[in-house]
Amino acid sequence: MMIIFLTYLRPKKEFELKEDFSNYKEIEYDTFPSLISGSSNEKRNYNEYWAKRIVTYGEYFKNSGDNFIRGILVERKDSIYGNNNEFKYKDRYLFVNKKISVRD
Repeated sequence: MMIIFLTYLRPKKEFELKEDFSNYKEIEYDTFPSLISGSSNEKRNYNEYWAKRIVTYGEYFKNSGDNFIRGILVERKDSIYGNNNEFKYKDRYLFVNKKISVRD
């Protein structure tokens, strides 16, 4: 069985993540896990299948006009490897650079 969990990594310091994401291993992040890893009350509100694949958070912008959401979505798949049934994860990094137009 394959289970996929998403986590969103947002840089702690604004503009610290380079435009080409080349320094993504060198900076600190705020972490937003899948909804399924939230409280038991939150789990009841979402179908478990989709809750593993949804990350939600709020973002405030200082200025109106064009702004960007920049970070990394980490897609984690569980797997069992080897003769000893060693449990390991496979991660896939999806780099996010989304332009957002903010109105007053």
